[in-house]
Amino acid sequence: MSNIVISIICVLMQVGFLILLHDNELINQRIKRRFFTLTILLFFELLLDNLALYYNGASPGWVFPMKIIKAAEFIIAVSLPMFVCSIIVRKNFWTRIRYVFFAIIGINSILQLASIFFDWMFRIDENAFYHTTFGTWVYTGFLFIGVCLIVFSSFKTYVQNFNRLNAITYIVSFIIAGVVVRAIISNYSIDSLVLSIALYMFMIYFSNSFIKIDLLTTLLNQTTYFSRISSINYSTAIIQIDMNNFKHINDTRGHKKGDEILRLVGETIFEVYGDIGYCFRRGGDEFAVILKPRVLERMQYVMNSGVYEEIDKYVEKLDKKIERLSPKVGGLLDDGLAQGYGIYYTYADCFQKGEYKEIKEVIDYADQELFEDKKAKKAKRTSTVS
Repeated sequence: MSNIVISIICVLMQVGFLILLHDNELINQRIKRRFFTLTILLFFELLLDNLALYYNGASPGWVFPMKIIKAAEFIIAVSLPMFVCSIIVRKNFWTRIRYVFFAIIGINSILQLASIFFDWMFRIDENAFYHTTFGTWVYTGFLFIGVCLIVFSSFKTYVQNFNRLNAITYIVSFIIAGVVVRAIISNYSIDSLVLSIALYMFMIYFSNSFIKIDLLTTLLNQTTYFSRISSINYSTAIIQIDMNNFKHINDTRGHKKGDEILRLVGETIFEVYGDIGYCFRRGGDEFAVILKPRVLERMQYVMNSGVYEEIDKYVEKLDKKIERLSPKVGGLLDDGLAQGYGIYYTYADCFQKGEYKEIKEVIDYADQELFEDKKAKKAKRTSTVS
């Protein structure tokens, strides 16, 4: 009876989730579709799990149906982490790791289907009782790899939520705890209830995160930039980035092409600076990066060269990537980007008296450096053309 109650609660939660998902205007349609698929898979996982519990040891006539039920249940279970990862990571990163999931799901599916005829991944005895085999540990390993990929992928999350690791780690830990409890209390669908609750956690996480991002580039938005600037309490560097002659692209190729270029530039900025800083689109063709806590300290004390030299390496790296990207978009990025940065030290870290103590001074300095870089690149471009 308790298992029936848990199952009813899970179904009601999943229906409620789909209703809330449909009404949520913050989450885009691509993510909604994947959430919907994930919910449907969870429903079938719950259904198969309950059928397996109910007919476990029912009668010899249920041997073959039980094999089909368990094979389908284990195939769906290994597929779930893939859909979670496809939701939480950025689109360009997902294209790189999806084949790992395809390989895991493909191998697991073949082994599970073969187990209907051979006792590889599980065994159903002559009385339709379910038993684990050595292959069950292989199946557990596939699940473990999937969970590890979720945790790893949280480093490349779709949005740059400042507390993303805390949020994702908590949700994944909650799911793992449910699976462990289910392993101990095998007669109850505790894991299904935990997964149903985790769906709500994921939706809340993404709803909160989408408020912070620029939907075109998926970088953090202007509001988040100003909020972050006002709350900086650690030594950091602020990098200002601007596209050169972007108005010309809009005027000659249209705003649709301009949006495509902005998206590509945003992805490239994140690719270069994402590991060391929070990346923002301030508006229009203006971007910014704020180094994460302790990055400046590592540059200063761990690297052989100084802070300025280390930041210059990233500046040059972005210039080179944009230069290589330009031919792929018909030369529309030939004018490149202008970049400038200023370094902010807290009072405790300020080694030289009066060196950029105020955030506003740092931003003004970075803007001035950007302006000088823009002017220099424009002059170089003009001299090259002439």
